[in-house]
Amino acid sequence: MVSFASAITLDNTLILNTTSSNSSVAFSFDVNVTNITIEPLYIYLYNVSFINVTGFYDCGEINHSDANTVLDSADFVCNISTSATVAESEDLDDDVAGSSGSIIYRPSSDVLDIGYTNNIREKWSVKISVDNESHYVKIQDVILDKVLVRVSSEIQEKWLSVGEEWLVEVSGDDTYDVYVKVNAISGLYSNVTVRRISEPIEMVVPSDIFSSEVVKGPREIKFMDGTIDYKTIIILAVGIIILVVIFIIVFLIVRESEMDKRTRKNKKSVHKHKKRR
Repeated sequence: MVSFASAITLDNTLILNTTSSNSSVAFSFDVNVTNITIEPLYIYLYNVSFINVTGFYDCGEINHSDANTVLDSADFVCNISTSATVAESEDLDDDVAGSSGSIIYRPSSDVLDIGYTNNIREKWSVKISVDNESHYVKIQDVILDKVLVRVSSEIQEKWLSVGEEWLVEVSGDDTYDVYVKVNAISGLYSNVTVRRISEPIEMVVPSDIFSSEVVKGPREIKFMDGTIDYKTIIILAVGIIILVVIFIIVFLIVRESEMDKRTRKNKKSVHKHKKRR
C-alpha cells in the first residue's frame, strides 16, 4: 500500500501491474487517487476521480483482480455530478477558485433551504446565496479527523470534527445565515451538509459583569453582589428606623412597668412602718 499526504494524479505514462495474476491498470487520461494498494493478485485504487469538459466524475474505489487483463481508466464506472461546475479563475477570486480545475457546487435555492449534502473534496466549494449575494463554503483542508471549513466572501474559518456544526453570519446583521455540518471524512473527501438559515444570534452576558466598579448614572450603585438603586436603599433605611422606634417603645413600656412596681412596693413599706409606730 502506498500512502499519500494528498491526492496524486496518474497519467498515461503509468501502468500498474500485479506480480501473480498479471492484472494491469492503464490510464488513457489523467485520474486522481488518494491511495494505491498493489498486491500479487489485485490492484486497489482509493477515491478515484477526474475532471473533463463535461464535469466532475467520482469513481469511488477501483478493485481490479481479473487475471491477464488490462483495465483502462476509460472503463471505470463513475458518477457525474450534475450540480457541480468547473471554477473559472476569471470569474472567481483565487481564494474561492483555488487551483486550476477546482469544483464549485451550485445547488438550487430550494435545496439550500432544506439542506444540501454531498461529498466535497479538499479545495472544492459550495455556492450559497444570502440576500442576493454569493458566498462560498470551501473545504480548505482535511487532516485525519478534522476539516478546515472556510466561508467567504469575507473569510471566516473553523476546524470541524465529524458531527460538529457551525453557524455563520455573513450578511452583517444579528442573525446566522449559513449552517455547516461535517458528517464524515474519507481521505480528501468530506461529507458536508450546507443549509441557508435565519437564526438570531444569542447574546452571551459575561459572568464577571458584576464588579466593585461604580456604574455610570445618577441612580445606581454597583456592589459585588449586584446593583441596588437609591429607592431600595431608602426602603431599607425606613425599615431600620421603624425597627428602632419599636424597640424604643417596647423598652419604655417595660421600664414604666418596672417603675410602677417599685412605687407600689415603696408605698406598702411606708404603710407598714406607720402601723408599727
